[in-house]
Amino acid sequence: MRKIYWMTVAVVVCCLSSCYEDKGNYDYKLMNDVTVNFTMEATEFVMGDVLKVEPQLAFSLGEETNKLAYSWSLNRRQISTDRNLNWMADEEGKYMDLRLTVTDTETGVSYFYASSITVTSPYVNNAWVVLSEKEDGTAMLTYLRPTTKIVPGENGKEDESVYDCAVTKDVYGISNAGSSLGGKPISISQHFVSSWTEDRPQDFTSWLWLVQQGGQGAIDVSGSTYKTEGTLPSMFIHGAYPQGFEPWRVYDMLYLSMAIGMDGKVYTRIKDSYKLFNNSYFMDELPLSYRQQPIDGTMIVRAPRFCDHGGTLLYDKNSKRYFHITDYQSWNGRKYCGRLIVPSVTNESIYEKNPDWGKLDDMSDYEVLYVDAHSDDSWMGLKYVAVLRKSNRYFLQDFTIGDYWGGSSIDAEINSQTDVTSELGAIVKEDSQFALYYAQDYRPYLLISSGNSLYFYYFNGSKVYKYHQFDAPIKSIDVNNSSFQGDAGVGLENGEFYVLDFSTSVIRDVMNTGDSKEKIRFKQGGLGRVVEVIYKWKQAANWV
Repeated sequence: MRKIYWMTVAVVVCCLSSCYEDKGNYDYKLMNDVTVNFTMEATEFVMGDVLKVEPQLAFSLGEETNKLAYSWSLNRRQISTDRNLNWMADEEGKYMDLRLTVTDTETGVSYFYASSITVTSPYVNNAWVVLSEKEDGTAMLTYLRPTTKIVPGENGKEDESVYDCAVTKDVYGISNAGSSLGGKPISISQHFVSSWTEDRPQDFTSWLWLVQQGGQGAIDVSGSTYKTEGTLPSMFIHGAYPQGFEPWRVYDMLYLSMAIGMDGKVYTRIKDSYKLFNNSYFMDELPLSYRQQPIDGTMIVRAPRFCDHGGTLLYDKNSKRYFHITDYQSWNGRKYCGRLIVPSVTNESIYEKNPDWGKLDDMSDYEVLYVDAHSDDSWMGLKYVAVLRKSNRYFLQDFTIGDYWGGSSIDAEINSQTDVTSELGAIVKEDSQFALYYAQDYRPYLLISSGNSLYFYYFNGSKVYKYHQFDAPIKSIDVNNSSFQGDAGVGLENGEFYVLDFSTSVIRDVMNTGDSKEKIRFKQGGLGRVVEVIYKWKQAANWV
């Protein structure tokens, strides 16, 4: 036993001695951990966009590890092994996982950072759409998606990101295997469905009503594929147009749709659901009438928030009066669509003080050249402004129409009527185009074309300014009021299209000096003869 005891002690001592001596044989290193991060200028892209991302790496020991491997992946699909990502989007999807994995090849430890991106069709975003007539007389659609490009800085300055457009000429032909629209272009309008419904029975990107004479006729075009999704004749209850009807424009609201003829006659349908683009049928027995007389629908306001307003304003050239055309469904299921209500002026005493002012229910002394709504909506409804002419004198009339919530009446107020003959008398022509630009200061500008020239009237200063002189007559104007730095799109008879900058700084330059180097943001030529320009929204701007 004594012998076994000393042998055990000897083994333990040897083991302890061995552990102590081996302690200095290991080279313990501190881990140079990597913190990975990256930022992007945007998280929404379209097919064909190039994502350029430069990651930011931080090291716990303060010095970068040389032996690193990089792997960029999208939804677990590797798209690059370079440190900096330079990848063209080739996969559509919402909220996809863009991930960078950085691996220390010496230790085998990996570090990562991820972000979410969405890649869509190149045609679904907010964009300019130009309807034009080609040399052969047929219609063409051009899609111009706002983007940016990098311009090298001058005199040592940093490179600058400037406005640009990705242009797709004949987007319909490209999307339909070379098919031609085939007809003479007449008009283009956009329409929406709700983007808030969970079941989403169809694409909720805004669609386009395209009206043309001949060819494919009046068709409804998908705003994401630019393929024909329906024809107007098939949407009438008997599968054909009423006798003598030639389409001029189609206008859709929440529940009410209106097919308007060249003669101004309006045929209506009431949709079963605002969640669907086309359901139910247009009635072809009788056009929309007031006191047994058909109304003229060629002057209908494209109200910015018709679903909240319960309809929109229509000026009837036949009866010389305004109507609020209703578009409302109550909670109990009863629909109040397609009614023509003459607004009741609640401050009628203003006519006693100003007997010459135009009356909403009797404009027989005036010619209404233009009427539109602006974003300065009061507590009682939506404000409108009209350009009036009477005996070679011009006036701007401002009035408010209340929101409609059902019933047989709607309130209105006359706010002002201003004589602007000295400002507009020498400018307005028979073919002048108008547009209200209201992104800043609550609609401060009225855009007016006069031949080759574009002017704007500044409401807050009651003065008109010349913005630009083009090389050909102006045929169409539309505005993008989506941001503080808004734009105007102008199409010319010679096939040129311009995006104009209406930001505060540019407008101030034009007011103070008569010009601005920054006023033209983009120019595109070769479109034939422009017929109409619209700023197409990706989807409805409000709850519908």
